[in-house]
Amino acid sequence: MIIIIDGPPASGKSTIVVFLARRFSFKVYGFKRLGFLNLFAELLLRVILSVSVLSVMKVSEDLKTMQVLKRERRDPILLISSGLLKRIAFIDFLLEAIYKFVRFFLFIILALMCRNVVIDEWFSLGWANYYNLMIRKKAFMPRHVEMLMRLDIMFLRFLSRVSRIRVYFIDRSREKLTLFWRRRGHVTPYDARFAILVRYFFNLFVQVCKEHKINVDIKYLYLK
Repeated sequence: MIIIIDGPPASGKSTIVVFLARRFSFKVYGFKRLGFLNLFAELLLRVILSVSVLSVMKVSEDLKTMQVLKRERRDPILLISSGLLKRIAFIDFLLEAIYKFVRFFLFIILALMCRNVVIDEWFSLGWANYYNLMIRKKAFMPRHVEMLMRLDIMFLRFLSRVSRIRVYFIDRSREKLTLFWRRRGHVTPYDARFAILVRYFFNLFVQVCKEHKINVDIKYLYLK
């Protein structure tokens, strides 16, 4: 059986995943996004920081911002200018597509080796990230986001034919999300608009599964 835990940031997904892993001996798989793209972004930032003419901010401020992003587990690509990301949008898409196939391959191996697997994040949060990068940073073109989403659905369809899949979307009030966000040590404000975006893509995910008749059990859980 495969259990997917999804939801807005700071909703308690990782806590639930740890509980399932300890209580029921589930193997944990973190389906994170933007792996190769973030590595590429860090490389670009190091190049930019080494050439003061190209740096938008002071070097010390850039380094401090990078440290904050790493501590808060946020994506380094957020520091890259929209103009540069727009010019290399196809490279961004290619890196994410390759990374996605690598993660698919690794997950298939894990699923074959283990009877029960719990996945930390996937569709709703991942699609919201793609859309957010497309709108705010111009890192992807609309067709790129559509293709990345289609790849996720194709893989889900394949998994649904070989294993039982349950998707749990964990949600909380804005006040709780903000509280848990601060308790995690974040210094940046909680992005309530992004949480709304994650909920929107969860509804889209439910609709897509129904239209394509993908055999997946989907539950929305609102926790107080």
